[in-house]
Amino acid sequence: MKLQRCRAVLLLGFLATGLFVSRASAEPLVDFEILGSTLAPNSFNNNAGGGSFVSKGASFSNTFTDFGTFTAWTGFAISNMKDTTTPGFGNQYSAFPGSGDGGSDTYGIAFSVARITAPFGATVESFSVTNTTYAALSMKNGDAFAKKFGGPSGNDPDFLKMIITGWDIDDNVIGTQEFFLGDFRGSSSEDYIVEEWTKVNVNLPEAPTAVTFAFDGSDKTEFGGIVFLNTPAYAAIDDVLFAATIPEPTTLALMFGLGLMTLVGHRRRTRRRA
Repeated sequence: MKLQRCRAVLLLGFLATGLFVSRASAEPLVDFEILGSTLAPNSFNNNAGGGSFVSKGASFSNTFTDFGTFTAWTGFAISNMKDTTTPGFGNQYSAFPGSGDGGSDTYGIAFSVARITAPFGATVESFSVTNTTYAALSMKNGDAFAKKFGGPSGNDPDFLKMIITGWDIDDNVIGTQEFFLGDFRGSSSEDYIVEEWTKVNVNLPEAPTAVTFAFDGSDKTEFGGIVFLNTPAYAAIDDVLFAATIPEPTTLALMFGLGLMTLVGHRRRTRRRA
């Protein structure tokens, strides 16, 4: 009976090795095309219905509220909008390049606070990001709520940044990094507003099982003790890459070693009894 248990331990170990190797080679890429496959041309979906959009085991947070006379959402929306010229809130679902990364049809829109959770056994490795038309034109020209970046002189040190926070499997914060969607803090020749898709590698102390996106910027208003960001807090997201979680080699070695030691010990005791 004990011998059978030892063999089972070894078999599970070898199976686990094969499982981890297969996961290591998978590295699923979520490009939003599956999520957008039912969208009509030049449209969007800002209501996941169940709290998140799910593709290939990865989830993208979504909160949708119907107040009767109007609706509101945060997190992610799915879009294939292509309007690169219309300013204002009515065009909040268009990526400024006019398509997804690499010219694809569909992408995600992150608004306010948005979360990506990796598939089971994986971590978030990288993603592509760009501005929405709404945010880009607001920074370029200003709008009814937000100032033109640089101000009248062009010298105001304005910025809009996305704060990327990594989370471990127990939902503890691993660390943060930043990506600037617009940055006028340097000399005028260095001022920029992101207009193309840009790959961002998640570079944190540990590989996160989830990341959240939040926004901060220079143009703010305080009302009732609450500080509001005037620049539109949006970004377009595409091509999210996940990496398999592989155990440390020492962990696998310990697993096999314990199984082998138990098996050898059992055989020795059997021989002595004989």
